[in-house]
Amino acid sequence: LAALLPGRIGAPLSINSLARDLETSHPTVKTSIGQFERLWLLFSIPPYSRRLNRAVRKEVKTYFLNWTFVEEDGARFENFIAVQIQRACAVWSDTEFANAGLRYVRNFDGREIDFLITIDDRPVLCVEAKLSDDWIGEPQLNLARALGVPIVQVVRRPGIYRRQSDMALVISAERFLRVLP
Repeated sequence: LAALLPGRIGAPLSINSLARDLETSHPTVKTSIGQFERLWLLFSIPPYSRRLNRAVRKEVKTYFLNWTFVEEDGARFENFIAVQIQRACAVWSDTEFANAGLRYVRNFDGREIDFLITIDDRPVLCVEAKLSDDWIGEPQLNLARALGVPIVQVVRRPGIYRRQSDMALVISAERFLRVLP
């Protein structure tokens, strides 16, 4: 199971698919994932579905706390950003600054936003993680508009800071990470 997970980072995790691949039962895989979370190997991000039509409501996305376990560059960068945002949400919640949470958004049409930061379970900011794209796609912009929150696309390439619209910003990871606690 641990060997299969790095290739599934950044996508909704299908426990049924993992159980088939491992030729074991659904409860066994689910229990093992829970054990990995308790051992601080993984953490899960649930989907956000309130105020969105046709939103996926079930499958979580999992990420490694040590993002270097992920081999593919794009998935590793997304995992890295997930860890940084999760840590920031934990700091905000632990210091009682805000009851912050981390979710992702996906609808049945396959459109997705990697991360959604919530405060008191209300959407505050959408975040996309990309290696070098410096243009936010229309599907992501539409999902952010439906939520009524701004969207930030974090790119690995340094030196990027470009406002795409009044609610959309493309920024390099180095600059984005400076604003997180």
